[in-house]
Amino acid sequence: MAGDGVVRLDQRVEALLACGQPKEAVAACDEAQAGAYELLLAGVALSDAGEHDGAVRTLRRAAERMPNSRTVLTQLGSALENAGFLTEAIDIFERVVEIPLSTEDAEDGVEEVWGLTNLGVSYSRAGRLDEALETLKRAVESDPTYEEAHLNLGVVYSKLDRPSKAEDHTRIALRLDPKYAYAHHNLGRFLREREQDEEALAHFKRAWELKPDFGLAHSEYGQLLLDLKPEREKEAVRHLKHAAGDEEPDVWAFLYLSHWHYRHDRLDESLRCAHRALEISPEEPAALLRAACVLEARRQWDQAIPLCETALTLAPGSTQAMESLANCWTLKGDLKRARHYLDQAAAEPGEKSRRHQRLQWALEERETQASADEWAELADEDLKPVKRKW
Repeated sequence: MAGDGVVRLDQRVEALLACGQPKEAVAACDEAQAGAYELLLAGVALSDAGEHDGAVRTLRRAAERMPNSRTVLTQLGSALENAGFLTEAIDIFERVVEIPLSTEDAEDGVEEVWGLTNLGVSYSRAGRLDEALETLKRAVESDPTYEEAHLNLGVVYSKLDRPSKAEDHTRIALRLDPKYAYAHHNLGRFLREREQDEEALAHFKRAWELKPDFGLAHSEYGQLLLDLKPEREKEAVRHLKHAAGDEEPDVWAFLYLSHWHYRHDRLDESLRCAHRALEISPEEPAALLRAACVLEARRQWDQAIPLCETALTLAPGSTQAMESLANCWTLKGDLKRARHYLDQAAAEPGEKSRRHQRLQWALEERETQASADEWAELADEDLKPVKRKW
């Protein structure tokens, strides 16, 4: 830092960062024996480039030189979280909120609410919801005009099954910033859970309009549009395909695309989408059952059965898994196992599907000579993807 208080960057480090070469900038920092500020900028650039491990190493070095800098520690905490070290990230963010704001922090525009919000979000991701709630309440109290604090407080209230509070704080975030794409998206999800579908659709649309690369908003919009307005199928599928091409695609985009292909008798494409969903989320019961559904229709029952069994282990009350197992074992000629799973499904609360009723009737009549074609008709009854509560 120069005597006039202005930070002077090493010229080579500055040039490399300007050219988008953060790794080379770190090497230049070593050669020039650069200070914490250069390391901070290089670490942030590495993080932005997705080089999370390199970002952590570089920002640790910056933190060694400036151990009480809220800015440096906040960036280190974020890098640790991105690299998968959530527990250590929480430790860092807890340190941040204990450090008094310095004159330098004030000059940099650092605010108390930022540290509290980061800590609250990390608590939430770690499942420490009570701590997240209290921390984000403190954040809102410290600055009621900070929309990100309200947004994340809404998420925590939703996780705690307090939908009215979740919606209230998300709407506050939108009043503070009507162009906040993430707030439009979250409000759409809350409204969808409450079956206020038309308003939810409008907010999903506004989210991707404001942020065209927002894959999850495209996915939610496509799903709901396909459910509500089947006559706009082409538009819905276009948004689902956009979401499926995202760097971090939404598993539900592939599940809905799989279902759509199935309805149009494109079983190979349907199975490909189901397998892609399983690659993204191997323990998502809906993905397991979607793949099993297509395999049933292809009469590949030996491959469908283990998928259904895994889904039932992950979701013990899944009547869809039980009915699929009953169908597969019937098709394989093992009526005893089929009866076991169908009786399990019958014992579950709730109205029974048409598929269940047909399976029940067939077993009661002991139609052991039913053809594969007749049984295969049961494979995809009422198997549209059903989204779990957020």
